[in-house]
Amino acid sequence: MKILFTLFLTLWSMMTFADSTVIEGQWLAENKTTHIEISQSKPGLWQGIVTKSPLQPKLEGQQLLSEMIEVADGFKGKVYAIKKAKHYDADIFLVDDTLQIEVKAGFFKKTMIWTRID
Repeated sequence: MKILFTLFLTLWSMMTFADSTVIEGQWLAENKTTHIEISQSKPGLWQGIVTKSPLQPKLEGQQLLSEMIEVADGFKGKVYAIKKAKHYDADIFLVDDTLQIEVKAGFFKKTMIWTRID
């Protein structure tokens, strides 16, 4: 029984930690030129910072995703809307090698698709 419990605990922890780090890495925004690096800022908390933006170099170093926490079906956090200079709540889902970022503002909803950079 102890062996079975230990095996279960080991497999559960491997799955939990594996899912958490899957979001980390380099992502290409919808405009196909801006690169965002998602990394863990604190245990259980992720952020996304622009690392390359040829069309708008002033964006480099800007934090676009913040306060991201893992939830049952993905992540929740804040996304910074550059044109509006405002943060919005976002639901973030990992689908294959893409991030689907759903932003809600009142009755409006927009989904952005970011692609993983290998």
